[in-house]
Amino acid sequence: MTTMIDFPDLDAAIDAEAWQWLKDAAPVYADAVALEVQRGHTPDDIRQRFMRLTQRQPLALRLEQAARHLRRQQREAGQ
Repeated sequence: MTTMIDFPDLDAAIDAEAWQWLKDAAPVYADAVALEVQRGHTPDDIRQRFMRLTQRQPLALRLEQAARHLRRQQREAGQ
């Protein structure tokens, strides 16, 4: 049996960095991710869709992380 260890602060920092990177390096994808998160798509949905269409795994991971960051912000804002 595998024990899952939780690193909430590290996970949040990684996701926030991915969001910042995406805004700076690929703003068109940042805008798209923000809109898809607002529409209710999950970070996993976003990663899977991007991978299916592009096969660009490193960027797909960044999109997923950025989406997690935005969802976290939504939860913290009570949305």
